[in-house]
Amino acid sequence: MELFILILVFLHLVMLNKMQNMDDVTKMTKDVTVKFKLLWKIITYVFSPIDIMLFCIFVSTILWINGNSKLACWFLLSLILTDVVGIALKITIKQKRPIDSICHRKGYSFPSGHVLSAMTLIYLLIFTFNLEKNIILVCIFITILLGIISSRIFLRQHHLLDVIASLVLSRICFLIAIFIWRIL
Repeated sequence: MELFILILVFLHLVMLNKMQNMDDVTKMTKDVTVKFKLLWKIITYVFSPIDIMLFCIFVSTILWINGNSKLACWFLLSLILTDVVGIALKITIKQKRPIDSICHRKGYSFPSGHVLSAMTLIYLLIFTFNLEKNIILVCIFITILLGIISSRIFLRQHHLLDVIASLVLSRICFLIAIFIWRIL
């Protein structure tokens, strides 16, 4: 799924004619960024790691109320552990944000917490509720994820590598979570 999403992001950027090569992705023209700046900021705030965690707590609560306490705990702890790994990497690597950042946020760039949390939540939702075959929901998830990825890059909060690494890290953490689930 990550490869599919990366290809979609790449094609999206190529179709916008905003990159001649992979290094140009964070140096896109200002008119596109300014034109959609409000949209990118809305996506950034609506799908922040904190809001994603709150949604995860909500889903876990619903699972718990419905008698799936083991699944509820696994669901919540999977996202918490993924976020902890992301924060630990940020603190360890200390990658600075792009110099020409539009929002001038503090903190480190690598990995993208927004993308890491969102991708992990999508994996958890698809696995927990067996949504692989629900094409409409999967398309909605992919669209939301592409919006989050675009917002992080267009607002110049992250380098392309930060976003790609977040997708890969999310997959690794999810596979570990699946392994733990099967042991339980």
